[in-house]
Amino acid sequence: MFGPYRVRDIPMVVLRPGKRADAVFAGSDIPGPGASSCTPYRHFRVRAPGGSHSVLLSAWLRYLDAFMPSCAGISVTMIVPASALYRG
Repeated sequence: MFGPYRVRDIPMVVLRPGKRADAVFAGSDIPGPGASSCTPYRHFRVRAPGGSHSVLLSAWLRYLDAFMPSCAGISVTMIVPASALYRG
């Protein structure tokens, strides 16, 4: 549902200046047993695999009009060229 997923032959994504790559992530806003709410994530610290430089990104989700819920762990796909998700 949140692909793209590939079991093997994961391609290396090389970004040229001005281009982008994306990773799809998913979580849950359903509190676990005995909980009535979850404190949302305010930021994500992101870095490339094996990299040492990271960036701090807002966890605001425009389509939810809220910050990313923290009721469950976050699942993340591999990093892919934006064209694989948005058709260019």
